[in-house]
Amino acid sequence: VAYENPFIPAWNTGVLLMAFLIVTVLLHVLHTTLEREAINARIDPLTGAPNTRAFYEAAGIQISLLKRYNRPFSILYLDIDNFKELNDTRGHSAGDSALRVVTQTLKQVLRTGDTVARLGGDEFAILLTEADARAAEIVSTRIQSAIRSKLTLTCSIGALTCVAPPASVDELIRKADHLMY
Repeated sequence: VAYENPFIPAWNTGVLLMAFLIVTVLLHVLHTTLEREAINARIDPLTGAPNTRAFYEAAGIQISLLKRYNRPFSILYLDIDNFKELNDTRGHSAGDSALRVVTQTLKQVLRTGDTVARLGGDEFAILLTEADARAAEIVSTRIQSAIRSKLTLTCSIGALTCVAPPASVDELIRKADHLMY
């Protein structure tokens, strides 16, 4: 095609290149934002610990490994004792601070491959991979001691070791919660 102005083909090429670059940058920003949101959807914003959704995924994987390879695991269900009283007497900022300290303490006590998740309020679930009942008991004792050393709080812990796969993660949590009482 012949153009009256010889700069039109160069202009068209430049416009197409700019459009391509803009779309590329926008797609990169969108991709980065989606990755960040996918991570944030699995993290408790107050404590930085995995949330319920992330715990369900991790527990589901452990149930699958138990079914396939017969690898036992344990779950600890932790509830901070008298947490409502702490919030009522010292304020929610003190309660929030205590939750963050508990989370950091749990992360320090646990192995790298274990999962600590805040399920809500003052309740945490801890997934101990390839851990039998004795290991769960040892970890529970360490957790209680570590929390007492950093806070004037205590916690109740229910421990459940799975040597046979539970029907669901809900059943797993329900049983561990029941054992806590």
